[in-house]
Formats: sequence, structure tokens, C-alpha cells
Amino acid sequence: MQTRHLIGPGELIAAIPMMLGFIPRESLAVVGLDGTGEVVVALRVDRRDAMVRESAASLGRAIAARLRGVTARRAFVVTFTGDDVALACPAVDALRPEIDRAVERVDVWACDGDNYLSPGCADPQCCPVGGRAVPWGSHEPASAMTASAVAHAAPDDHEDPAPAARRRSAARAADRWWERRDIDARGWRYDAWQRCSESFPLHASAPAIGRAIASVQDVRVRDALIVEWLGGSSCAVLDTLYGRDSAAVADVLDGAMRDPECEPPDTASVVASLRWCRRLLSHARRRQQAPVLSLSAVLLWWSGDLGAARRAAAAALHRDPSYSLARLVHDVADAGLTPAWMEGVERIH
Repeated sequence: MQTRHLIGPGELIAAIPMMLGFIPRESLAVVGLDGTGEVVVALRVDRRDAMVRESAASLGRAIAARLRGVTARRAFVVTFTGDDVALACPAVDALRPEIDRAVERVDVWACDGDNYLSPGCADPQCCPVGGRAVPWGSHEPASAMTASAVAHAAPDDHEDPAPAARRRSAARAADRWWERRDIDARGWRYDAWQRCSESFPLHASAPAIGRAIASVQDVRVRDALIVEWLGGSSCAVLDTLYGRDSAAVADVLDGAMRDPECEPPDTASVVASLRWCRRLLSHARRRQQAPVLSLSAVLLWWSGDLGAARRAAAAALHRDPSYSLARLVHDVADAGLTPAWMEGVERIH
């Protein structure tokens, strides 16, 4: 992942939403840096999953493997939570042994959305009572975007292509990345899901975008993104990647359709993900575009815009009439079936 160097924990914490493509809440973010101090990977897991012994071991190993895979030398672990973690964060403590074995140095910080501190730090010069203010500045993610912002971010069926040189570079990277899938499909899928995260920044290189394009051609990687976007836990994402039928995955999908108490989508996150889909679409060959358009259709349906969801699904079917996810979203939108959270909002109003 190509990005500038970051100075100090405050600036790094402020940049994490941009790296991930969404605002992390009740999450652990793990940012890996190489020997020169350049950010090489950014990962996120749910705090509640990290505090479950059975899932913590699996998550710790997966994070450590990813850090080793990008040759990270240092890791920043940031816990985003409203809990009091001034002394220690149990979620970090559960994952740290594996992370410690993967890199030379680990720094731990906590952020409540406004301020940050290092859990357990007793130095008032470093961590005054209440912490230091996060220097959001230009990194501050938009927290209140309107439906028009979602509509503006939605991909157009006649999206302008990226420059030819970038498309060629993306295509070569996509083909090379797809070929690696035959070596170890299970490991490849986890790495592919991370490759998608690495392509989220606006300045992502053409090869990074190409690897993401290839990654979403795999149904499990595509579905893991959907589970994550619908609010699924880290365990639900891993279950999806590894093809495990689990209650966690079923709860996410059933909740999106049937549970009016489910959490509404964060509009800023939806917009960021739609813009990511647009970037992929502008670099992808036509035969690779159906999955990207179908992901856009899911996001639009999840945001409550059935008309835009139907149009995106129709565009996907125009590329590939047999693409089942596009057909499903098209039929759901055509039938006027809204996400369950909208029923809860209507009930409140």
C-alpha cells in the first residue's frame, strides 16, 4: 500500500478512517509499518470478538500472518472504544502475544473519538488526564452525509474509464494475483480480503486496484465484504471467507432483511465504499465488472435507495446475465423490499 509517512500517534490515529475506508467504532485497528516507517497494512477487528478466547486466538494468528506477509517491522494497535481503557484494554491484551511475535515493536493507543492516550501510561507529559485531542484536521471523516451524497457516489453505467496505462497496469496485476489463487485458495482468500482494504485509499496504485478487482471475482471474498458492510463481526467475515456455515453469518444476513433493531448503515462508510467500487469499475475489464456493480447494488440497497440499487444490478446483469447476486438484488429492489433498519427508523418517527 503506498501512502505517506505519518508523524506521531495522533496523526496516525486521525488517518486510520481514511486507510480503512470507514469510521471504526468499538474496534481494534492494527497498522503495520516497514523498516522505513511507511504504512504497509491497516487491519480492523471487532473488540468483542477479540475478548472471546476462542476467536481471539484465530484473529491473533491471522493478524500476525498478515504483518509477516508484508514484512512489517512495527505495529500500532489502536483501540477505538467508549470504554475506560486508561489502565489496560483487554481486547488488545488478548491479541498482543501473537502480534508481539510478528514484529519488532508494538505500540498501543486508545481513542474515544475525540482524545487518545496510551493505556497504562503514567507519564502526564505523554498522556495527560483525559488524553490528547486527536488532530483530525483534514483527516476528519464526514459523519453526516445526505442521501444525495450516496446517489452522487453511485457508479454510472457509463463510467469514464481510467487512463489506458493505469488500466493495463491494473489488468496485469489482476491476472498475476488471480493465478496465485490456485496455490492456496484458503490463504489467498484472506489475503485477497486484505488487498481490498489496501486499495481503499484515493491514492491507491493501479496494481493495488487490479488486485482488488481480481479479489472480488471470488464469491467468498465478495460475500465477506458484504457481511462486513452489513455490520458483521470479524468472526462472521472469517467464516464467510473460509466457507463455514455459522450462526454469526446467518444473523447478519437475516438481520439485514428482518430485524428492525439492526444498526443503520453509516452514510460516510457507504459513500466511501461506493467510491471504491467506482474506482474499481473504471479500471476493470468489462468481463470483470459484474461483481463490482453487484457490490454497488448491495450498498445502494443497504442505504435504502432501491431505485439506484435496481439500476446498478441491471448494469451488472447487462455485463453477465447469469450473475446470481445481481439478479437477487434486482428482484429484491423490484419487489420494494427495503432493509430492515428502515422499518425501525419509520417506527421511531
